[in-house]
Amino acid sequence: MHPRRSKGACLRPALIVREAFLSKMITTKRYYRVDRRHISMVRFVLEAYEGIAVVTTLDNLKGLIVLAIAPGCEQMVENIMADLGQYFMIEAGHASDQGRIAPTGVSL
Repeated sequence: MHPRRSKGACLRPALIVREAFLSKMITTKRYYRVDRRHISMVRFVLEAYEGIAVVTTLDNLKGLIVLAIAPGCEQMVENIMADLGQYFMIEAGHASDQGRIAPTGVSL
């Protein structure tokens, strides 16, 4: 019998390649607070556009995410997020000193 692999074992090399690629590419980071039930929807929609942005979840209970946006794709991502914001709550924000997300123009 072959030993069982954990689910994440097959993905590890792909994550290393992705991180190496992203470290060489200068990306724009945008922070958002979204309805936590729709974090996966944001991720799937942006993945469908292949390479315009990578979604990282900072706090799944609060719905805090950061988008690493490829150069030249900033306006497209803003348009996508604005469109998704018509269907569920999305707030643009910025990283504060405490590591939390504050809505744009509001300090925590």
